[in-house]
Amino acid sequence: MIEATKAFDIERLSDHPSVIILSAKNENRLHRVRKYLIEQNIQHVHFYEPDLDDELTALATEPIFGNRREALRKYQLLDTTPDAQHTRYALKYPDGYYRWAGECGNSPHRTNNIKYASLYDCAEEAKGWHKSAEVVPVKVCYHVGNGGAV
Repeated sequence: MIEATKAFDIERLSDHPSVIILSAKNENRLHRVRKYLIEQNIQHVHFYEPDLDDELTALATEPIFGNRREALRKYQLLDTTPDAQHTRYALKYPDGYYRWAGECGNSPHRTNNIKYASLYDCAEEAKGWHKSAEVVPVKVCYHVGNGGAV
């Protein structure tokens, strides 16, 4: 947020912008979010963590108002309610493996561990990847600890 405040001169705005916190499963997904922001023509700043080998750890967009907010509607908000449970959806192939995007770009991989399965916000999104696979509901619990870590 500090980087966004500096980059977009937020203190000069007449309307107070909302702060929206989104989570990404890993750096690869954060890079995909960044690519999407570029495609949507949304200015943003990014932060690389020096203590984590310069891994991309955060993005912040310019203040977005009105209809432009629709571009981010597809992302799930981070719920900071302690132990909040959400239903997400995994794709289970007929051979018993789950779809996993992995660390190799967008090419699909498989895993036999639901913990590493790609999770989707809605069943329709999951089903779009493979028509003969089964969509499995998964309960996800976000644990909020010291300093807001999830």
